[in-house]
Amino acid sequence: MEIEELKSNWEAMSKRVEHLEILNKKNIMEITKQRYKNKFNHIFKYEFIGSVVCYIAAIVIMLNFNKLSTPLLITCGIFVCLFLIVVPFLTIRNLNKIKTIRVGESDYKTTLKRFEKAKRLMLKTQQLAIPAGIIGFLASLPVFNALIGNKDFIENFDTSRIISFTIALIFMFLFSRWGYKKYEQIADSAGNILKDLEE
Repeated sequence: MEIEELKSNWEAMSKRVEHLEILNKKNIMEITKQRYKNKFNHIFKYEFIGSVVCYIAAIVIMLNFNKLSTPLLITCGIFVCLFLIVVPFLTIRNLNKIKTIRVGESDYKTTLKRFEKAKRLMLKTQQLAIPAGIIGFLASLPVFNALIGNKDFIENFDTSRIISFTIALIFMFLFSRWGYKKYEQIADSAGNILKDLEE
């Protein structure tokens, strides 16, 4: 009788331990999913706000397109509008792709493969956005100059403006490089969270 009782207690205990292990694995997976998403939530918020600002600027240019009277201004206006619409869209889309990878819904290798592909795409977009942003900035100068009703942009181009624009370009470049490094750090940190699942 004692052996039978001991045997049934042992089986009950084994089932409880097994159940606790399953719950523990689920909890670990949920925590990992949340940690992974949190890595991108902060940067996603700033990119979203930046995208809204870009879209508002593009709408302002489109509503005032009739003020762009010369072929150069029209070309710059079209380029700036396309830049303000396409670059934020690609950035948000690629950031969303990496943010919404379903951690734990497929095997580890598949998840890591999806992550690496999304990471490469996101970082490539950020790399291309740096020179595109500088070109967009330069193209936007005559456009916004015309929209606020100033005289010809080239006529008013003096030494103080050259110095101001040069400083702005240097600041933009340094800020873009800093932003790119932050993207790399966040992506690497998220990758480390995924790699922890293998252990």
